[in-house]
Amino acid sequence: MRHSLPNNSRILAALVGIGLLATPALAQQPATLAPPTPTTVAARKELAEIRARLIAIEKQDKEVPGLAADVRTALNEERAKLRDALRRFAAECAPVTVRVPIEPRLAALLQRPRSRPAVLNGPAALGEIASNFLSMVYDEIGHRGSKVEITIDAPLSMFRFSGAAWEVEEAKALIAEAIPPYLARIEELDDARTREFAEAQAHANRESAEQLRSSTVNLDWAGGKLGDLIAKVKTQVPCNVLLAAPSLADAKIPPLSVSFMAPEVFFEMLETLPGQDGNEFFVTVVSQATIDPDSKTSAKNGGSLSAITITPVVREEAPVSREVFDVRGWSKPEAASQLVDSIGFAMDAAGFADKVKIRLHAPSNLLFVQGPREAVELVRKIIEATRTK
Repeated sequence: MRHSLPNNSRILAALVGIGLLATPALAQQPATLAPPTPTTVAARKELAEIRARLIAIEKQDKEVPGLAADVRTALNEERAKLRDALRRFAAECAPVTVRVPIEPRLAALLQRPRSRPAVLNGPAALGEIASNFLSMVYDEIGHRGSKVEITIDAPLSMFRFSGAAWEVEEAKALIAEAIPPYLARIEELDDARTREFAEAQAHANRESAEQLRSSTVNLDWAGGKLGDLIAKVKTQVPCNVLLAAPSLADAKIPPLSVSFMAPEVFFEMLETLPGQDGNEFFVTVVSQATIDPDSKTSAKNGGSLSAITITPVVREEAPVSREVFDVRGWSKPEAASQLVDSIGFAMDAAGFADKVKIRLHAPSNLLFVQGPREAVELVRKIIEATRTK
């Protein structure tokens, strides 16, 4: 099927497939239009001058009222001479129809969908940039006064030129001349858009990274007090950290290193670290979602921060056991004293030193022991082992 265009748009639509739909990679590809021969170029130049002069005479004859008789006579004489001159170019002025194949890669681009509605009628919708280019080319064609007609044979990917032979060659030459600089401009604009997109993407990535960094904990901690760690975290990211007991500020936190960690997760993670000096705690996070699970407003979107509460772990005291041991088998005072020393050493080694009380009543040789059941049982074993010895 062959598509034709209105007279004012035929040459323009033909240029769409070559000039506007080509990708930058094709910008330097030569047009596939057959170049005119030197003889045709020379004849075309003279014919173009004759056409331009005839158009000027017709315009002056019609648009200038009241021409003097001698002036009108001179114009008619010049018109007759120019028409006589055209007879020498019978071959160049003969009507012809020429088909020129469109380069396959460019022809494939003719089938691509457009993002904008058609500006001019034709087999393919024209975008805003296409309209601008076509208007530029049409101005040149119209200025020259060419009557050549160009249609697109889309199924066969052919251009069909109809008109005087020399005007067909003129149109082909014009297209061939117009395409390279315009494609170079398209490539330049495409490169600029690519750079702008890359710069915008890089800027967005930087903003995203900065936003992530400003909302998370990123630090290398050499170890120290929990209170100092909280203060350092607050210099990086806003957070609400509450200590249920003032003594927790002195709790020892071992060295650690974290990156891009939410403050809630960071402080909850501290629970998993080994406690030092017997300081253990657990962390509770209260957020909007905790209070109202059905709420659609998150902490970040709502502008509110979660409450991070650190509470010490309260351990139940071990049951106290009391026992009296008969150490009369150690008749010598120094022997009983040595027994007490060995028991004290064992208590230190087992971690019961602060939890056990030991008293030796020398007159009765009775040993009073008070403390956790495990500690009292250890004392019993020591006494039995020593007595056996």
